[in-house]
Amino acid sequence: MPNSQNSSLRSLQSDGISVYSVGKMTQKCELDCIKSLNQSFPQLPIEFYDTLHDRLIENGFTDARLKDAVGNLIDTCVYPQPTIANIISWDKVIKRYSYNEMCDMIALHGAAVWKRYGSLKTLGNRVYWINLVEAEQYGIEVKKM
Repeated sequence: MPNSQNSSLRSLQSDGISVYSVGKMTQKCELDCIKSLNQSFPQLPIEFYDTLHDRLIENGFTDARLKDAVGNLIDTCVYPQPTIANIISWDKVIKRYSYNEMCDMIALHGAAVWKRYGSLKTLGNRVYWINLVEAEQYGIEVKKM
């Protein structure tokens, strides 16, 4: 199983950024999570795990996101057996703001807003801002103003 190296901001949502955007998925973590899934859902066919592996790689999963997704699935699955979508769809997203949205906040709250947000660049070199507290909480590197 190859490792998946996530680029720094690959998981950009339409109005937010995944808190799992930095890191990689290791073989050990994947195997530990497969073991947990197999113990919790023994009726899943072996082909499930082959397809799951491919989808985890394609979706740039990190160890943290996979652990959280599997834990959430084990805690919340109400059907007889889970689907791959139950795992792949798991994410935590924090709000990101465009320059125009930052200007709107400054108009409402004053220039001190810049001290509470840090900027980051996406893969397409677009600049967005996220809350510094959230950035620190989730280990997302930003440029402080």
